[in-house]
Amino acid sequence: MRAGDMAQWVGALTVLQEVLSSSPSNRMVAHNHL
Repeated sequence: MRAGDMAQWVGALTVLQEVLSSSPSNRMVAHNHL
């Protein structure tokens, strides 16, 4: 895995975590997009 790929994953996980923590109702929506 390249460093760029890792940075992309970290960024995506950070955004996902913010969405889940700010709006529990979006949990299934985010899960379905994965």
